[in-house]
Amino acid sequence: MKFVCSVIKSEIMNIADFIKENEDLDVKKFNRADMCAIYFICGTDGQIVYIGSTTSLVLRILDHTLRKVFKGKDVFYFSIDKNEYKECEKKLIYEIKPQYNVVGKEKTKPKKNVPIIKREIAIKIRKNVVSIMAKRKISINELASIVGIGYQSMEQLLTVPSCMRARTVKKLAKALGVDPRDLIV
Repeated sequence: MKFVCSVIKSEIMNIADFIKENEDLDVKKFNRADMCAIYFICGTDGQIVYIGSTTSLVLRILDHTLRKVFKGKDVFYFSIDKNEYKECEKKLIYEIKPQYNVVGKEKTKPKKNVPIIKREIAIKIRKNVVSIMAKRKISINELASIVGIGYQSMEQLLTVPSCMRARTVKKLAKALGVDPRDLIV
């Protein structure tokens, strides 16, 4: 079955409206079928609150149920080819914007062996960054925009005593125009 996401209208938020607008998709209520599918979890009023995709519908719904994430909610689905289910899910989330999906969020595996600077050294780096900022009269907001992060993230980075990634130190050093080793001294 070919799925054309262009038929989706962004004002569709209710599962009944979605089914009516996309009759050719054969959207069904969950019945323990195991297949590659796009599924919709609906609130009590029929509003689509979550859109997901899976290669094993039974296992995925069971996972949601066991974690009590969407217990007691109606689940609808339509089957889709394995080669297109991820792209289709992204388009549906972008168009419908359900309450519990985050638009643009990519599922990535956590990086392993990321070089982390120990807390004690990170505290020294923070002190040195703050002193360089004071000498050069650079605000937290200016430094945040140079590094490419938000103000609150930069403020937290400079005030919360925790570990720090090596690449963060490199970015800070580059933004301040110093060698990263100068921040550790």
